[in-house]
Amino acid sequence: SVPVEGEIVCGDAWAAKRQGGSTWAIVCDGLGHGPQAREAAVAAIDCFLGVTVESPGEMISGIHGTLRGTRGASVAVAEYAAGQVRYCGIGNIGASLHQAVGVRHLVSHNGT
Repeated sequence: SVPVEGEIVCGDAWAAKRQGGSTWAIVCDGLGHGPQAREAAVAAIDCFLGVTVESPGEMISGIHGTLRGTRGASVAVAEYAAGQVRYCGIGNIGASLHQAVGVRHLVSHNGT
């Protein structure tokens, strides 16, 4: 993650964790640039790392509440377990699964 020219901090962030038998990952893009975007991204990551939920959708819902009072962010969360991926994303973040048989695109919902 690299700050946009003229800024000293970046509003992009990611994290991963193990929860039970699953591996979870988050990608976050704080809206805009600079310190306020970074504040939103850090809040999303802190929520992700600090809670236990049953699904990526539940995680997104919790992060949504956490981001109230910040600038907001585009966020995508994926859970991998037993050879399957569950995914939920809001905003301009997408993901792809690359396998020997091809690529499958995971699409986020529009939203602010």
